[in-house]
Amino acid sequence: MLKHPTAVIAVFVVGYVITFMATMIGNIIVCYVILKIPHMRNVTNYFVFNLAVSDMLSAIFCMPFTLVDHVIRGWPFGEVMCKVFPAMQIITVSASLFTLVAIAFDRFYAVVHPMAHTFTSTVAVRVITLVWVMAIILSIPIFVVQENKYDFYNGMVMHVCAENWPFHNSRRIFTASLLVISYLGPLTVITVLYTRIGLEVWFMMPPGVVKIRDGGHGTPMQRKVKVVKMMVAVGVLFSLSYLPIFTIMMLADFGNLTVDQADFIYIWIYPIANWLSYFNNSINPIVYGYFNRNIRK
Repeated sequence: MLKHPTAVIAVFVVGYVITFMATMIGNIIVCYVILKIPHMRNVTNYFVFNLAVSDMLSAIFCMPFTLVDHVIRGWPFGEVMCKVFPAMQIITVSASLFTLVAIAFDRFYAVVHPMAHTFTSTVAVRVITLVWVMAIILSIPIFVVQENKYDFYNGMVMHVCAENWPFHNSRRIFTASLLVISYLGPLTVITVLYTRIGLEVWFMMPPGVVKIRDGGHGTPMQRKVKVVKMMVAVGVLFSLSYLPIFTIMMLADFGNLTVDQADFIYIWIYPIANWLSYFNNSINPIVYGYFNRNIRK
């Protein structure tokens, strides 16, 4: 049973399919360039590679199921995907943002404390491993409470994938914790670090020397600033893309919405907010290409 008129579904399908293809093609190119070109294999680009992998995992394991969930009523994918799909949403979002935090620390030490800059390839691999472990741990509660069960709609019996929390306020606690740990907290850390970097650059570099050629020429500090600009752009786009979905989550749990308001948000606003978060996965390679001609080629 469809949730929307055919014309609306067609718009959703086209939007999601284009975003999926752009995400896969763009991020595959990013990964290929980093692996293929020797001088691209540095600590920062290891983290960028990890971001690209996270974006592709989100596209593969989340985007198709999200689209179907927004188009039809019921859950046709069974018990396993009922648990894996929402868990992967949390894992990929958290892994991406935690990676952005790692990049912010890497750039902070490279610019502000270059003599103490200890981010080696080995350290980067360990940090990336920790990022995924933390992201998986955060997803465990939702993996446990998701259930594929029967429900009734207009006299019809159908499978639905729904959360079954053990206590009344469990979902609220989880939502608030997720907001802080996987969104507000990391973004605050990123903002503080890049602000400190900006102040350092402002006082260290004379006016007019920050801009460098696209080919990567310039002083080491100028090249560092260019990388910082790229990652600030990625961070800002990420925060804006995920703001609607986190806002909806908070409204659903703390907004005291009426049934009609909740239905309107779930049926009409939620699909758009979800698409916007996935669109972020496809825009990152464009940002990388804008700041790096090796990727743009």
